[in-house]
Amino acid sequence: LYPGGRSAVVEGLKSCKDRGLCENVGVKGVEGRGVEKTVKLFEKKGLKMDTLEVNFSLVNRKAMFDGTLDACKRNGVTCLASMPLGLDEIGSGKYTAMNPTGGEMGKPRFTFKELDELLEVHNALKNVAGKVRRRLKEDWDKERDARKKKGEKIDVNEAFPTEVTTSQVALNYVVAKGAVPLPSVFTAEGCEAAVKSAKWKLNGAELEMLDAAADKLGL
Repeated sequence: LYPGGRSAVVEGLKSCKDRGLCENVGVKGVEGRGVEKTVKLFEKKGLKMDTLEVNFSLVNRKAMFDGTLDACKRNGVTCLASMPLGLDEIGSGKYTAMNPTGGEMGKPRFTFKELDELLEVHNALKNVAGKVRRRLKEDWDKERDARKKKGEKIDVNEAFPTEVTTSQVALNYVVAKGAVPLPSVFTAEGCEAAVKSAKWKLNGAELEMLDAAADKLGL
């Protein structure tokens, strides 16, 4: 809720854009049928609603089923997915019932019960990560063979450069559903991993595996 209602918010955004303080404007927290209404409100004020930020991840797919993502696509609104790895990254596959600390020192972020309830999704993330890595490795080998045939010099010690993590799979799932993930990144390593996830995409079969796991848990 905003003082003056949503109309006042749009007026404020229009003022910012008219004064050259920003190029694009949007809102967050609007869901389902509210997306169309908000888009029309922007249009009444002579503005285009550029972005909408919502919570969306493999373990929180509400925006898929309440019409939010579809409404964004229909109206040319870029959907920004906050918490794309789930709350506190519980949907990243890094923290599991078998590895509650994610390999880190200290107290686990989640209880065994919380992680065990997501076992199906965590296993799917791990399996898909393996499939993607094998697929990318095959493509890499084919490219190397093609370069050899062209007479290019190949370093025999050159290692396959792409390590596929479950977190990267989770981020790619969000992208495949039409949203732009906004992961929280606090280290150079985390930033690098997020950037690498943008260099490949999930295929149809891999997406089906993830959706099937989430469906089974009623997510």
